[in-house]
Amino acid sequence: MRRIADRPRLDPHRRALHRRPDPQQITVVIGRTRLTNSAGEVRAVSSIVRHPQYTRTWDATPDYDVALLKLSTPSAITPIRMAFTNNRNTWLPGSGVTTLGWGATTWVGDPLFGSPGGYPDVLQVRGLQVADDAAARGTYPTYRAETMLTAGVAGAGISGICFGDSGGPLIAYGQGTARLIGVTSFIKGKECGRAVTGSGFARVGEGPLSRWIIEQVPTLASDGWMSRSGDFNGDSKDDIVAFVRGAVVPGSPGNYSVWVALSNPSGTGPFGLPTQWASSFADTDQFPMVGDFNGDRRDDIVVFTRGTVRTANVALSTGTGFGPSRAWHTSFTPNDEIPAVGDVNGDGKDDVVAFPRGSSGDAWVALSNGAAFGAATFWGNGIAMGNEIPTLADVNGDGRADTVTFTRGGQGDVWVSLSTATRFGSPQRWHADFCFGSEIPAVGDFNGDRKADIVTFTRGGQADVFVALSNGSSFVGTAAVWNADFAAYNEIPGVGDFNGDGKDDIATFTRGDTADVYVSRSNGQRFTDVHLKWNDWMVAGGEVPAGGSTW
Repeated sequence: MRRIADRPRLDPHRRALHRRPDPQQITVVIGRTRLTNSAGEVRAVSSIVRHPQYTRTWDATPDYDVALLKLSTPSAITPIRMAFTNNRNTWLPGSGVTTLGWGATTWVGDPLFGSPGGYPDVLQVRGLQVADDAAARGTYPTYRAETMLTAGVAGAGISGICFGDSGGPLIAYGQGTARLIGVTSFIKGKECGRAVTGSGFARVGEGPLSRWIIEQVPTLASDGWMSRSGDFNGDSKDDIVAFVRGAVVPGSPGNYSVWVALSNPSGTGPFGLPTQWASSFADTDQFPMVGDFNGDRRDDIVVFTRGTVRTANVALSTGTGFGPSRAWHTSFTPNDEIPAVGDVNGDGKDDVVAFPRGSSGDAWVALSNGAAFGAATFWGNGIAMGNEIPTLADVNGDGRADTVTFTRGGQGDVWVSLSTATRFGSPQRWHADFCFGSEIPAVGDFNGDRKADIVTFTRGGQADVFVALSNGSSFVGTAAVWNADFAAYNEIPGVGDFNGDGKDDIATFTRGDTADVYVSRSNGQRFTDVHLKWNDWMVAGGEVPAGGSTW
């Protein structure tokens, strides 16, 4: 945990860490759990960047309450990972989460007019439960779900954050991996977390704060995947699929299940009713994707376990359901490698590619033989460097999937490595002004010329959709807005040919309590539909869709 070493003098009527401190007056201690020892690292702070929209509301719930501290010299200690959209099901309402801090552990005097008591020498750890947004609004009238999050536990005594905990972490765990979902921000009055919804945090695992942090530090956007929708029944129109992942209700047959909503036979929408096509597929932090792995023109599903298990399990489509999950590869995408799906050798069967990224930018391919993936072989390097976002698509129309990599951040480059059927060629820059900051990229053939194009979703309040078309040797266009009101705020955008006209369309999944799916169809020059709902209950809560991009 990182903390400001010198605890400010606390005025009982305000939270000291919400001041605007001078960087030269702050020392950061990293890797220490007891204040009176000398363990860990000590670093000075060279600069502080506070969110430009930071405000304090009338009921003392700070909005956009996050700031970034730049260390004078890098730390050698590995920091906690940020949570992202693909981790959302680990911190749904009722989920267990953890907060840490050196805040007050006792309260002296009257609950309203008293003051914080003793402060601990040892770092305190407290388990909480995420509260739902409706309950939070009942406690805090100015609560905003886009930027705030509350958690607590029932019972007497101090059961959450207190004075001196500001800036500390709220952590969710998925398969043993800790991820930062919130930053300690506010409490109700002076009750120090006594209420179930009494502990308030800045929501950094998704939404505007997450996007702002990534824009400031692009290297944090280190985990996610990109998957298009699939044609699961072979009618030449893409359908949508929801992966529940994890155990939603103990003992429920819906745990770890997979649900499909088929495209309307007329191609005009809406999608059909969701039906369960598989069970026991895709756990909490695993990456599910879609592809036609046996070449029967019905898309199947694959899940990458990654980590130390590192298997690729496939369930083939029968046209009305997915068959049993079988291991098609037992050593693929270890650790944090990023998987992608595409037919890289042009034989009509989708293959899988692993991108370790980092300094080498290697690409490893396992070809499908229709019943399993072959051994992983080296196909090229320098392809997806650092934390760039890789995917696969046939950008030159030769029937083989190529690599497409987005740098994002302030650079906005798009690099392509063409497939020769046995390896990927040298990366070439196909666009130098596309997909910036934390925008969400995707690929698809939007004008029907059989060459994949690129699209970026700005999301947030802007909700613009930009497209650059492929001419076979580059992506053309920088400011072509194909839709000016689509995939707003935290929605997950995706791609698929939902009406079967040969031109890919776009979809957006609201998830959460609304679970709506909106589609905007392509006419080859624009995405024409505005607010066209094709399903009103699909991909709920923290479920993940395909297609959808979770970066």
